[in-house]
Amino acid sequence: MPEPGWSLRVPADVLLRQMGIPQAQRRALARAAETLRAAWVDKLNQPGSGATYNTGFITTKGSPRRVIPVGERVPHTASAPGEPPAPDTGAGRTSIVAVALDDGDRQRIGTNKRYLFALEFGVNVPGSKVGQHPAEGFKIEPRPHARPVGEQMKPAMNEAFSAELGHG
Repeated sequence: MPEPGWSLRVPADVLLRQMGIPQAQRRALARAAETLRAAWVDKLNQPGSGATYNTGFITTKGSPRRVIPVGERVPHTASAPGEPPAPDTGAGRTSIVAVALDDGDRQRIGTNKRYLFALEFGVNVPGSKVGQHPAEGFKIEPRPHARPVGEQMKPAMNEAFSAELGHG
């Protein structure tokens, strides 16, 4: 144990930087963010159990890629209220990204697809955080996907963070 008054004469932030701690923390944070992003994408991959109807899409991308003849419609099974949104074109899934903010000390996991926000909270239903839909009588019950995944993945994100720092 050092004697009272002993000092390295190095500020804590400099010492941490020399030890590589901030870089390890950033890598750990990025790993935890990727864990959440991947789980969110998986949640949006679940098939729906709601109504089935024909879409007007001409082509779909998938495995293998199918080309639909012009004028032919593709069947789609929607999600039921309370389920995550069912996949259709894949645009929602591919829009989920994890981005480092500032100097890497923070991560944002999100999407630029506004309809995913509307589906998360519902439209024109009590308690919705989404504004009124312009169409008269238009209503979508909530299809939560982001918040449940966030809650479910907290332990896995902590595990990913700890594993990256060598504590797991």
